[in-house]
Amino acid sequence: QKNVTVESGRVFRQSHLNASQRDLIHLGAFEIATVTAGLTDDQHDTIPVRVNLREAPWFSAKFGAGYGTEDKFRVFTNSRLLGILGGARRLGLFAKHSDLEPYHVRLQLTQPAFITPHTHLTVGPFIRRHDEPGFVLQRLGVETTIDHNFSSVTSASLGHTFERIDLDTSEVAETERSLEGIEELYNKSSILLGLTHDGSSPGFSPGRGLFAAATVKLSGIGLGSEYHFTRILVDLRHYQKAMGMVLATRVQLGGINSHDEDDFVPIEDRFYAGGSSSVRGWARAMLGPKDDESTPIGGKSLIEFSVELRYPIIGILSGVIFTDAGNVWLDEYSYDFGDLHYASGLGVRIATPIGPIRVDVARPIFDDDHDIQLHINVGQAF
Repeated sequence: QKNVTVESGRVFRQSHLNASQRDLIHLGAFEIATVTAGLTDDQHDTIPVRVNLREAPWFSAKFGAGYGTEDKFRVFTNSRLLGILGGARRLGLFAKHSDLEPYHVRLQLTQPAFITPHTHLTVGPFIRRHDEPGFVLQRLGVETTIDHNFSSVTSASLGHTFERIDLDTSEVAETERSLEGIEELYNKSSILLGLTHDGSSPGFSPGRGLFAAATVKLSGIGLGSEYHFTRILVDLRHYQKAMGMVLATRVQLGGINSHDEDDFVPIEDRFYAGGSSSVRGWARAMLGPKDDESTPIGGKSLIEFSVELRYPIIGILSGVIFTDAGNVWLDEYSYDFGDLHYASGLGVRIATPIGPIRVDVARPIFDDDHDIQLHINVGQAF
């Protein structure tokens, strides 16, 4: 009821109908939700409004599989039970396997229209393993998030995550193993604040509009948290059509500030650069600080720039010319524009119903010691 803002006696506005339809769709309880006005030539002082709904099935499941040069073969499933404990509440189960995430299982209970029609509450436990070039660890925890939609393109989120980290210290860099007192098991309690404006469209391959997102993570909030720090990441993207082509640009800026005397930041929260969706002239996480064994150790400051010219070739096939730049630095909020690394390359995209299949070939421009990198993935780089 509270998701339909059209009421008897109110002045008619098409925007009210559009807002009601959007809110009904966001509930996630309906396959079809339309709100239309019965306008006629002989209309007097009353306009009839028709609400057409078709309930979504009580159970649904999606399955997917793919391949990428970084995560290799991957498979996932996402299932949902609707009407849990009555109303539009839903229970979701997500499970994924890949080389980067040998297992990732997440259970989520969602309460739509929490407090307001535009606010959703999600809570649930998870277990997740990361096999990254610089570390291997397992995360076991529970996450609670409140999402609020200010409009169809702007939203904010406030969340809390408590997790138990099990770090394989034999797999981290030599410089980390030499630290006295590095923990294999530790707690992490964090508050996360996010703000997103997505005015880009269409979804899979944006051709116009602006995307802007900022996330702030404050870690060390009670519950036996071992490390205390603030992590900020800003992501800006712009898409502009010109002469049948799309000029896409992206800027990422990140910084971490430790609140502990030793300035230590957990390995999994540091910034890393290089890879399929980063500076593509380097392999995943291989641009930035490394130890003597060439194991990435991450850093507290990040800058990345990317520009792509996307152009049609024939049918579902399109091409890309791109240049990326960026780097990671050890110190917090320390950016040296004279120490940026650059890469350039070519790519092709094959349009599919689940997004474009992406193949990129890139090479550092001024770093002759690095080989050509091949990246295969699904979806645009940004």
